[in-house]
Amino acid sequence: MSTRPIDYIFYLRNPGFGNSWKCGISSISNAWSRLGTYQNAFGPEYKENWKHIFVGESRQIKMLERKFKQRYSDKISGGDAGYSEWITDITEEELLGAVKFFRDECFIKFYDVPDELLPFTSDYVDELKEYVAGLS
Repeated sequence: MSTRPIDYIFYLRNPGFGNSWKCGISSISNAWSRLGTYQNAFGPEYKENWKHIFVGESRQIKMLERKFKQRYSDKISGGDAGYSEWITDITEEELLGAVKFFRDECFIKFYDVPDELLPFTSDYVDELKEYVAGLS
């Protein structure tokens, strides 16, 4: 696919209530810390997870995030802290359809991860690194 390293994640997360989804990115090397930041907000009663993740090289994943924010700009509440990546009033199916569209029609290059790593939690960071190493 690319000679650049597969080093980034694009994630879609739903906190388990409502119809809002957060799209975001993280370097793979920072995934454990990013998940931990969210975990701090919830405490031990909830295990932070990203329902869907896709991996690729940083330039492609950053492009995917940018396209998502452009496509759904009318569904993003605003630029205040904590709001700029939340897409409201949307279904999971719509978001996954957009992922497919950006891959197939815009030729953004990224990989799905195996189902056994989903939903993605801090427990799977090492397995994700092993999976990505196998793609190279």
